Amino acid sequence: MTPAIYVYYCSGHGYGHATRVSAFTSHLLRLPLQYRPQVHIVSEAPKHVFSDSIALGAQYRYADWIDPIIVQPVAYRVDRQKSVDVLKAFMNKKDLFVETERAWLTEIGARCVLSDAAFLGCLAAKAAGIPSVLVTNFTFDSVYSYLATTLVDPEPGSQQSLAEMFLPADVPVPQATLEPLVKQIHEGYRHADLLLLLPGQIPIPSFSLHPSLTSPNWVDFTVNSFCDEVIGAIDPLRLTEAIEYEHEGLSSSIATQSAGDKDNVLGEPCRIDDSGHVFLHNHIPFPPNLPLHPKSISGEIKRKIIRAPLLVRSPTAPRTQESQVSEKKYSVYTAQGRQRFLSSIGVPEHLQTPHQIKVLVVSFGGQVFRKPATTPASGRSTPRRGSPPQTKATATPGKADDTKTSRCEGVGLGLSSVSDSLSTLTEDSTPRRSARFTPPDSPPRSERPRTPLDHRDVNPDPKCHPLQLVSMKRDEESSSSGTVASQSMWIHGARSPAMPHDSAFLPTLRSLETADEELQVHIVPATPSIEADEWNVHTAPPSLLPDDTWIAIVCGVSKEQWERQQQLEGEDGGLPENFYVAPRDVYMPDLTAVADVLLGKLGYGTVAECVDSKTPIVFVPRPLFIEEHGLKLLLRESGVPGVELLREEYENGEWSHKILEAWMRGQEGKEERRREEEEGLVVAQDGKLAVIPGMVGIDRREKEGRKMAMDTVKWVEECWSGCEIST
Repeated sequence: MTPAIYVYYCSGHGYGHATRVSAFTSHLLRLPLQYRPQVHIVSEAPKHVFSDSIALGAQYRYADWIDPIIVQPVAYRVDRQKSVDVLKAFMNKKDLFVETERAWLTEIGARCVLSDAAFLGCLAAKAAGIPSVLVTNFTFDSVYSYLATTLVDPEPGSQQSLAEMFLPADVPVPQATLEPLVKQIHEGYRHADLLLLLPGQIPIPSFSLHPSLTSPNWVDFTVNSFCDEVIGAIDPLRLTEAIEYEHEGLSSSIATQSAGDKDNVLGEPCRIDDSGHVFLHNHIPFPPNLPLHPKSISGEIKRKIIRAPLLVRSPTAPRTQESQVSEKKYSVYTAQGRQRFLSSIGVPEHLQTPHQIKVLVVSFGGQVFRKPATTPASGRSTPRRGSPPQTKATATPGKADDTKTSRCEGVGLGLSSVSDSLSTLTEDSTPRRSARFTPPDSPPRSERPRTPLDHRDVNPDPKCHPLQLVSMKRDEESSSSGTVASQSMWIHGARSPAMPHDSAFLPTLRSLETADEELQVHIVPATPSIEADEWNVHTAPPSLLPDDTWIAIVCGVSKEQWERQQQLEGEDGGLPENFYVAPRDVYMPDLTAVADVLLGKLGYGTVAECVDSKTPIVFVPRPLFIEEHGLKLLLRESGVPGVELLREEYENGEWSHKILEAWMRGQEGKEERRREEEEGLVVAQDGKLAVIPGMVGIDRREKEGRKMAMDTVKWVEECWSGCEIST
């Protein structure tokens, strides 16, 4: 029997989408042969991030026209206006992109479309007459709608990055500008027939009628969290019981709004009754003359939401027996596995002792932080104006080395490097249009559905060309309070050097036109830590690590880069004491499992792996990323501490107090998770209990994923049941 063909559209907005797409694809491809589909992954993300599922037989197709991009010139900031420009350009070509995908889906005989979370895939599926499944914890109609929030990033302090110098002030986008664009995204998601709702969810307004857009209304600025009503509305137990909204069948108490209700930006009223029932938008019928049209107009196909398990990559599975081609492999949860793993990174043996040495993982590639001075002082060192950046390595179009180029690519939201145009400004102070990197798996430009001036021309933030290491000589400046010198640590794709905000050396930023109507903006401070004073963690001077019982493993930078920096800076350059660089190909689930605390940004991939391994996380907030509110709820519900670190504290190397707080709060849960894996009690295939250290979590996630995959296949077959279709 020919397997059914599934097409999985994966957004290019970050590795979190790619890793969970690869994880779910792997579950589908491990199903028994009679249920196993053939899966095509379509994405702008590079091929190598899907290697797990490709090894099981998934097909990969590069496409950089399936979704627009949120423009993020520096890691913490969103360029709202440029993001809108990119979105407008994408929408101008949307119909062309949809038709391209519709024709291809029809040509290959696709039976189902999965999407995470590209709305264009849902549109193309409906046009092709095949069911589509949205697999996600958020959608981009909410993300773009949030560009109107009056919460703004604060102005940089006395120092700012080179990239930040050329950014406009963070100004909310008017709702009138966003409304027609967000409506198109929302309508695209409305064509999805099933929602597999992942943990860490925020409202999905294209499925649930409540809460409706606009998304800024969901957040209580006084506590920097979702409103209580919104938290209740996204309860997955309620959502899985939701039914389609039937206009004629509802009582007048539901069909009419109270005086306090307002229509949302799309003109659709919020619908929720006094009993707390949740209602869904109705199913959109398939086009006439296609096999599924009769079932869809008869009401046999109804939209619904299924609660999905955590889609996450598991640590490396142990290999209990040696063979002629492979050696015995231990789980990183065991003493032997931990020792081998740390040795592979270059951590000396005396710093590998469990329960004595604690591990911090710095999963924050693309950032710069400072090594604090031994004695705190109010003054700050500034970079020498005459320190030029190193000559950039240029990529030859069409000739990208897998080990050196594809692994360093950023993938959209949260992973993009500093703009090439900004790095060029450090060389000749003349802005030039940046070139866009072409991944090795991409088709020739002539084969893409492209016309001049589409979203790829507007996007100023190329996916590669990271800044090379910059020689940052340390100057000493005297101040009334003493002398201080700081040392910058550069991580792959890092922010540009910090420069004084009021330096006469810098060009003056253009003034911004003010809107006719006065905007009231909100600047939300970091969430106060109740436990910090109790543990007295602020008494020590600022430092990176709490004490010498800690080591740090930094991701996203090569040892060659550090060696080059040492050559540039002399004996004082390089890594701080007890800091080690992870190989570029390090398997992050193994590293996260070894970690006692992880320092990074809140993204689905990082949070999912921290939840799976019970690793506390210290995170630097990104206020314009509405998905963070759902991920913070996931950490809380999972019992995994999430401790907020101000961006200034991060960049200045003032980490230790928050690391210690996170470790104290999460120590018990982490130790319990390690004991569970060390004991290794699992149910074997024959139904008997077996002891396999390191397999408990892997076995649990495999069973959850297998059920999710099987439920999806059954739903697809139910849709096609009774229809004439060749497979």
